[in-house]
Amino acid sequence: MSERRVRKTEPTRSFERLPLNALRVFEAVATRLSFADAADALHVTPAAVSMQIRTLEDYLGVPLFRRSGRAIALSAEGALLLPGVRRGLGELQQAMQQLRQDRSGGVLNISTVASFLQKWVLPRLPQFYDRHPNIELSIHTSRTPRPR
Repeated sequence: MSERRVRKTEPTRSFERLPLNALRVFEAVATRLSFADAADALHVTPAAVSMQIRTLEDYLGVPLFRRSGRAIALSAEGALLLPGVRRGLGELQQAMQQLRQDRSGGVLNISTVASFLQKWVLPRLPQFYDRHPNIELSIHTSRTPRPR
């Protein structure tokens, strides 16, 4: 296995303390105006949703919802927060989608002995190209496998 160097970067802001999961839960509750419906959508319990909202409200020091029995509505602070949370989550989703797309193509280098190429790889190439049209293959053969 090749050794990869990972460069540490210093956080420019205190992102490590941002309650990202609570923000995702907040967006789900604010969209549905229901803790139970948000819990269903997120595949968690209503108690877990309530705990995340409480954590976020404690972190911000303001109530994000007005509660009246089982009904909830966004508070003024919640209404101010919601567009920024949606923008931020949208940008995260877009960046992750771009990364996925970037990884769906490119060159795949294969180094193998000629007999394996002929008997196993070549018969499977048409199916591979059908499934992965954006991947270019670079094949190297020799009597012995190429060292890494």
